[in-house]
Amino acid sequence: MRRIYARVASATLAFAFMMGLVVTGTSTASAVVGGQDATTPWTVSLQSVRPDGTGRHECGGALIAPRWVITAKHCEPYIHGFARVGSLQWASGGDLVPVASVIVYPVAGPHMSFGNDMALVKLSRPVKPQYWRYILPLGVQGGVGTVSTMAGWGLTCDTDLNDPACASSFPANLQQLSLQLVPSNDCAPGVCTPPHGGCTLISPDTGMDLNDPATMNCYTPVKAGTGPCFDDSGSPFLRWVGSQPFVVGLDNAEMSTTVLVPHVCSVAPGGGPYHEADTIVAKFVTWIVHTILVNGDADGSQYVQQHAAA
Repeated sequence: MRRIYARVASATLAFAFMMGLVVTGTSTASAVVGGQDATTPWTVSLQSVRPDGTGRHECGGALIAPRWVITAKHCEPYIHGFARVGSLQWASGGDLVPVASVIVYPVAGPHMSFGNDMALVKLSRPVKPQYWRYILPLGVQGGVGTVSTMAGWGLTCDTDLNDPACASSFPANLQQLSLQLVPSNDCAPGVCTPPHGGCTLISPDTGMDLNDPATMNCYTPVKAGTGPCFDDSGSPFLRWVGSQPFVVGLDNAEMSTTVLVPHVCSVAPGGGPYHEADTIVAKFVTWIVHTILVNGDADGSQYVQQHAAA
């Protein structure tokens, strides 16, 4: 979902402010506040590499073919390490595969929007066949009121990010919650007060609106006081059709709160409902299929195309 692109620590926050990653009215997403333990590992843990060679969770993603994961474009600087597939724990289990490359969606001209927040992660090898059951078809989000499930390893505490214990509350186990699609104007420019609680994404440098309704949708958690948080970026939004989950969105940005206020990931300032944005996966199916093909994986490209919802 939204947030600053890396873990919440004083040095990281200082760097984020210097690099202009913190924007008025929002932040880049990460962890799940108020969620519950997930039961199926649909989310891929995308990881950087520590100095000792081990991985550290940075962003979520979705496996869409044996060798390919989709995630948020803004995660790209942090995920050139490993992908852990098929585990409810980001640090153990499943299949840990080195990342071969990250291919971001091309945007002509200056990238001054959180729109088009899409990237493909090519793995160094296909995941082991026993984990292919976690491959997700690409789907369509549905209309206003549609409920999706997202899961991630982001922060579980957002009451006081100046408290080291709160700011390091990244869970070992995958956390999930339900979010409901709301009208796009709930995430349009406005004040963070009831009944909508919507705030636009504003660049602190240019004052430019960074929201892009053409490639981003607006959600509010079904349960009040919950929400995605830091390190949840790129985690899939799943819409269920019968027993089949489809990945319909990727956690992108928090739309309701200013940075680092209490309950930054769960309550809008003034007590309004919290809002989160996701990247609309259906907007990128053609690019995904073509990019996988030109990167030497005709079978993977065909698989994605054949399993995408019409």
